[in-house]
Amino acid sequence: MARKPTNIIATPLVLDFDGTLQHTDLFWEGFMLLIKTNPAYALYVLALVALRGKTAGKLWMMQRLNQPLITLPWDTRVLAAAKAAEASGQPVYVATGSAQAWVEKILRAQGLNWPVFGTDASGNLISRAKAAKLTQEFGAQGFIYAGNSRADVRVWPAAQSAWVANASPRLLKKAHKQGMVSATFVRQHNPWAALATAMRPHQWLKNLLLFVPLLASHQGLNLALLGAAVLAFVAFSLAASGAYVWNDLLDIEADRTHPRKHKRPLASGALPILWGLFFTPLLLAGGLALALFISPLLALVLGAYVALTFVYSGWLKHLPVADAATLATLWGLRLLGGAVAVGVTLSHWLGLFGFLLFFSLALLKRYTELLDLPKRKQTSARGYAFTDAPLVAMQGLASGMLAVLVVALYLNSPEVLILYPTPLWLAPVCPLLVWWLGRVWLLAHRGLVNEDPIVFAATDKPTWVLATAMAGLMLLASGAL
Repeated sequence: MARKPTNIIATPLVLDFDGTLQHTDLFWEGFMLLIKTNPAYALYVLALVALRGKTAGKLWMMQRLNQPLITLPWDTRVLAAAKAAEASGQPVYVATGSAQAWVEKILRAQGLNWPVFGTDASGNLISRAKAAKLTQEFGAQGFIYAGNSRADVRVWPAAQSAWVANASPRLLKKAHKQGMVSATFVRQHNPWAALATAMRPHQWLKNLLLFVPLLASHQGLNLALLGAAVLAFVAFSLAASGAYVWNDLLDIEADRTHPRKHKRPLASGALPILWGLFFTPLLLAGGLALALFISPLLALVLGAYVALTFVYSGWLKHLPVADAATLATLWGLRLLGGAVAVGVTLSHWLGLFGFLLFFSLALLKRYTELLDLPKRKQTSARGYAFTDAPLVAMQGLASGMLAVLVVALYLNSPEVLILYPTPLWLAPVCPLLVWWLGRVWLLAHRGLVNEDPIVFAATDKPTWVLATAMAGLMLLASGAL
C-alpha cells in the first residue's frame, strides 16, 4: 500500500491510470488476454462480476494474469508532464480502479517507482471511494488529481485542483464548471471516428466481388437483381467489419509492436476495447440478418464466411500456406455469395480462376510482410521465416499464372460462346493478366506494394487502366459495343 510522504515539499500529484496515464482499460486488456489464453476463464470473470461485483472479477483476473503489460498505449503528454512534476520535486502517485498489485508491476516495468493506490480486497477504488482514500492520505484539497472519466467527477472536488485528460467535451465542460481545472490534455481521438476506421471501409472493395457473378451473367442492367447484389454487398460489408474488429481485438498486443499497425484504433487506445466487444456481435448480427432477409441460402454462405473468418483469426492465420489458402477461400465465398444473391450459377471456370488468383494475392500479402521483417528486427512472423520469402514468391507467381491458364482454357471451351459470340476479342486478356501479375510481383519484390494488395490495386492507376481495357474487351466480345 502507498504511504504518505513525511516531508512533502509540494502538493502531491495523483494520476488516474486507465484512460489518463494510458489510453486503455486494464480490466478489458486482461479480459482479452484471457480470451486468447483460456476463454473459459474469460467467461468465469464475467460471471464473477455479475454475481459478486467488479472488485472480485478484477482481483481474480489479476491472480491469473499477474504480469506486466509492456505494450500499453501510454499518453505521452500526461506521462511527460508527470515526470516533469516529479523532477521539480513534486511527489507523484497513481490512484486507480484497477488491481493495485498489477498496476505496480506495470509501472515498475516502465521504470516508474510511483506509489500506487488501487483496488484490493478492501474494495473497488473508484469515484467516492477514491476521493475518500485520497482525502484520508493527503487531507481535504491536499492533492492535485488527474482523471478522465465520469467517476472522476466525484474525486475532483476533494482535490486542490484538477488535471483533465482525454475527457469527452461534455465532461471537460462539467469539470471547468467546478472551477478547479489547472491543466487540460485534450482528447486526441473521437471514439466514433475510431470505430469507423476500425471497421475498415476501404476493405469493402473486396466485396465488389459480389457483383462479378451478376456482371458475368450479362444481367447487370436488371434492377431487381442489381438491388439484391447491393444488399448482399452491404450484408458482407457489415459482417466483414465485425470480423476485422474482432481480429484487431485478438491482435492488439502484436499490433502495438508493429511499425504501422500500432496506429490502429484498438491498438492505440483510440477505440475502447469494450466498444470493440460490443460492436463485433452487433455488426455480425446486422450482416447476417440482412443476408437472411435476401435469402436463407445467402445467410448460410455468409455464416460460413463468418465462421471461417473466426477460425482464421484464432488459428489458421498462424499456419503457413494454409493461411493464404483460407484467405483465397474467403474471397471465393464472396463470389459464391454474389451468385446466390442474384440466383445465378457460379461458373466452375470463374470459381477456379478466382481461387487461384486470390491465392496468389494472399501470398503476395505474406511476401510483403516477410520483406518488412528486418525493419521490425524480426526473423519470423505467423509461422513464416524471413528465409521463406523466395519460396512464397515462387508459389504466388505460379498460382497467378495458373489463373491465367484457366482463362486461356475457358476461351477455348464451348461454354465461352454462350455469353461471348465473338470471343476473339478476349484474346488480349491473357497477356494483359500476365503483364499485371508480373508487374505487381516485381513491385512487391522492390518493396513498393502495400501489405494489402487490394489497397494497392485500388490506388494503382495501371490497374484501373487494365480493368477498363478488360471491361471494354468483354463488351466487344459480347456484342454490346
